[in-house]
Amino acid sequence: MSFATAMKQYKKTWNGAPTLSNPDPQKVSSGRIALFYRSVRGLNAPRLFECLKNSAQESVIDTFLLVFHIRDCREGKGERSLGRLAFRWLFVNYSDEFMKVFSLIPEYGRWDDLLDLWPGVLDLTQTLDIINANWYCNLQENDLIKLQSLQHNIVQFYANKLTEDIKSMDLCKNVSLAAKWAPTEKDSIDFKFKTVNLLCKNLRISPKIYRKSITTPLREYLRVVEKFMCTNKWDSIDFNKVPSCAMKRLKNAFEKHSKQSFEEWKYKLYKGEAKVNATQLFPYEIVKEIRSGKYDSVSEEQWKVLEQKTSNLGFLENGVCVTDVSGSMNYGNSTVKPIDVAISLSLIIANANKGAFHNNVISFHETPTFFVIKEGTIESKVKQILSAPWGMTTNLMDVFNMILNVAEQNNLSQEEMPKNIFIFSDMQFNNTSTGKTNYQEIEKKYQKSNYKRPNIIFWNVNGTSTDYPVSTDCNGTCLISGFSSNLVKAILEGKSINVNDIMRRTIDDERYKPVYDSLK
Repeated sequence: MSFATAMKQYKKTWNGAPTLSNPDPQKVSSGRIALFYRSVRGLNAPRLFECLKNSAQESVIDTFLLVFHIRDCREGKGERSLGRLAFRWLFVNYSDEFMKVFSLIPEYGRWDDLLDLWPGVLDLTQTLDIINANWYCNLQENDLIKLQSLQHNIVQFYANKLTEDIKSMDLCKNVSLAAKWAPTEKDSIDFKFKTVNLLCKNLRISPKIYRKSITTPLREYLRVVEKFMCTNKWDSIDFNKVPSCAMKRLKNAFEKHSKQSFEEWKYKLYKGEAKVNATQLFPYEIVKEIRSGKYDSVSEEQWKVLEQKTSNLGFLENGVCVTDVSGSMNYGNSTVKPIDVAISLSLIIANANKGAFHNNVISFHETPTFFVIKEGTIESKVKQILSAPWGMTTNLMDVFNMILNVAEQNNLSQEEMPKNIFIFSDMQFNNTSTGKTNYQEIEKKYQKSNYKRPNIIFWNVNGTSTDYPVSTDCNGTCLISGFSSNLVKAILEGKSINVNDIMRRTIDDERYKPVYDSLK
């Protein structure tokens, strides 16, 4: 290997530390790992398309599985915008494979994800040069004609589902949520892209009949919250059944228009006689409410649901969460601050830890601070972390120096040491001053000690990061990203922790078998 080639393996963090430019030295799975690790809010379209292209060159099927995991709002990352953008790219670049699995998209996301592929919404009427440049592809004229035809097939699929649901409703059977997310006359998407007319053309009905005979009765049958709001039937809303995101968005409206009923429901919720949905909320959304002064009793109960959901994933033990509260964590390319994500995931996983490491958190910047989070409301827990000193840089080495110093000073046994270290960060660590990566220095330090290095889970919470703290040959480490605690499942399900193993366990999960079976 030449010096120039060797140097290309390394980059620098924003704070000047050597880090890796490629997650796989053998370049067998670099593209897939890059897509798995970097697909988090803040990743822009060109970089996403680059990741998708490199991943698909290695394995088209794995790339589809990764994209479904990115979009999966129940057990995956739940990234709506990134997921929809990735689905568009797959449709344009791998339409044959895409048409085998597009009907599965609502099971992992929402029905309106399909609208993103309709004619006009996905504009494929531009020149070939523009389309090829926009979507990182190399289409010919015949390819474009084929794609435009397939777009109408997707519209027809939606129309058929609505027709099927009307028949099921008439028989008092379960129906899909297609009507809930179907286009509505004069909403923002319909106003811009005429989606209602497009759907009505496929249904061969007028917009008036579409409204009166399809969407209105189906939405009433589904008891869609917004339908009760629009018809001023606020007291008919069953707050126990309001979806998690709708509750977060609409609770102020409930307070205003159905004050007595909503207050009675909140009291029952406090007493454990009612329930609140939260399974599709991200933990950071609750932390964001607290930091913006919008926290209330509903937020508290939703947090409890998220805690229980995480605990149900499996048994966590001997883990310590490291929370990056450095200056860079307040910035990113999305409306979400990485620091809110880091705090929320640290708290929810620290709570899931059992035994001596329950609620243990290390907050770090220039100097790490060790916390044992006191039991209480989520508001009190967030304030405990926010009370830690903040700084402008990220000294990862001192976190491990502190762990080893405490161990040696107290003569701790290996069994008393942390087994897993979760690092929630944008990965922009301080320079080690030795020319080595932070991981290399940590490994060296443990080799000189009497202790085995813990597993290190590098959890990326900022899509602007383009480097990798470790690679596939660093056993006992892994690279994951995202805002959901669902992602810890792959770590709990296997004995080994390795960059490649964690990715494989994630996409080989039974959850994505329908996608795999449709493609193989």
